[in-house]
Amino acid sequence: SYKRISDEDMEIFLRKALKKRPPPEAANERPRILSLRQTGVNPPSFTLLIQHIRLDKIQESWKNYIRNSIYREFDFYGVPVKIKMKKYKSGKKK
Repeated sequence: SYKRISDEDMEIFLRKALKKRPPPEAANERPRILSLRQTGVNPPSFTLLIQHIRLDKIQESWKNYIRNSIYREFDFYGVPVKIKMKKYKSGKKK
């Protein structure tokens, strides 16, 4: 499937998904999900930009919720959807 989802549609999807089920606290801090972008089409790949100290502590079940929601929302059934988490690094401004 060579489907490409627009950034705008991904943002609308992400807002709905986070409202329904925000990420649980991890390492005593709630992860702040900044964006979700499609980064590849074959296979469909997505990157979550997250502000959090420990991405490895974010629950697998929550990542599966996002992946399954993408399958349903955008009809990716039968296609492996990859999700990568990327840590947000704030630039130092002087």
